Amino acid sequence: MKRTPIYVVSVLLAGAFCFTGGFLVGSLTMPRAYTEEIVKRPINTPPAESLRPVIETKPVQESYMISCEDNKLRLYSVSEEGREVVREENIDPGLYPEEDRQKLEKGIFAQSLEDALIIWENFV
Repeated sequence: MKRTPIYVVSVLLAGAFCFTGGFLVGSLTMPRAYTEEIVKRPINTPPAESLRPVIETKPVQESYMISCEDNKLRLYSVSEEGREVVREENIDPGLYPEEDRQKLEKGIFAQSLEDALIIWENFV
């Protein structure tokens, strides 16, 4: 006599019993208020706007400026005493859209070196 169907059914019932028992024991051991608090707790993620570099049109006390002069992209450290070249790279301004060229002619200001380097990488 074939007993395979009986074994299959008994294994499936045992598995269902273990799953149901584990679920019930787990829900009884953890307080319901705690699980509801976890579900309702907001996820702390910054909005996408805060991940973009801060670009200013006017220099702040100590800021950084990226500009294109004489086919050279330059990153300046700008302070009240003046500006000092931090990085310099040869580029072809004709490769960039007109809007970007106009921004580079005027100078793009950033509040921190980190933000300035993010902008710098977009042009190099």
